[in-house]
Amino acid sequence: MRWLKVADNSLDYSLGNTTKQALWLPTSREAKYKAKQAVDSFCMRAGDVVQAGVVYAGELAGDGGARLRRGERRAHRRLAGRWRAA
Repeated sequence: MRWLKVADNSLDYSLGNTTKQALWLPTSREAKYKAKQAVDSFCMRAGDVVQAGVVYAGELAGDGGARLRRGERRAHRRLAGRWRAA
């Protein structure tokens, strides 16, 4: 489980960060200075809000895991705990 998290973080940093920075290449230094922080902050917060909305809508649409048997719920909690710890 730990190596999956390491691989996920590595790909996110290497590909995601590089791609995000490459989007600023065609802009002038002045435009970059004026807008980059605002755009980066807004997009990050907007992404967090959209993600929370998707999760909330999924919980409302589904049964919230009520159909999972007790053992399956326990296994899911253990896996989630390992994922957070990694």
